[in-house]
Amino acid sequence: MKRMSEILKSVNRLFMKNIIPKDTRYIPLTQQNSCCVPTSLSMVMYRQGLPLLPQELLGYHLGLILDKKHKDLFWNARTGKRPATGFGTQMHRKEFSINAVFKKLKIPLRAAAYPINSFKNKSALISFIGHEIKTDQDLVVLLASDILNNTKKHNGHACVIDRIYTSRNIIRLVDPAATQAKWREISLDKFIKAVKSHPTGQGRILALAKVDERKINHYH
Repeated sequence: MKRMSEILKSVNRLFMKNIIPKDTRYIPLTQQNSCCVPTSLSMVMYRQGLPLLPQELLGYHLGLILDKKHKDLFWNARTGKRPATGFGTQMHRKEFSINAVFKKLKIPLRAAAYPINSFKNKSALISFIGHEIKTDQDLVVLLASDILNNTKKHNGHACVIDRIYTSRNIIRLVDPAATQAKWREISLDKFIKAVKSHPTGQGRILALAKVDERKINHYH
């Protein structure tokens, strides 16, 4: 992570200022159709210096399911009925749970889930996110894309949490969506509403930690 931070700082020094946020922690990646979760995880993996996997492969193991009309965009994809969260991954199912997939694919990461309703209030949530970022941890949020994008598609979505600016009531996300800005600053109130409005009521923050590859089976 230190190496990634140095690279990002060097890029900003070498090129014009304000082309990208000078304090960003991530290199943005853009998702394949319905692959917001594997792409968000890939951004974290890249930052952690871990080998990347194709979005389609990581997504498949996380239960990725597609609308038939998008099947031709993939080499060999799972298709079927639209889940309540919209087409995409199905991490709520035991066989597709994120830590089980990390173990199966030998990815040395461990995820801890923090449901939005587990935070007593806004201050508790801000304190948690602030502490995680201050200690340079990686966070992926699962929220409702409708609140984020002012749409009515009833889809879940995943983004990486980059920075929080408490004094301005702002949080910055890195959004993998192809049709959205990579760095998005929104109010903390809109962020909270988006997480609480996740289509299945399972809006949450995933805290991702790198583990010793030699102990991967023990940790998972």
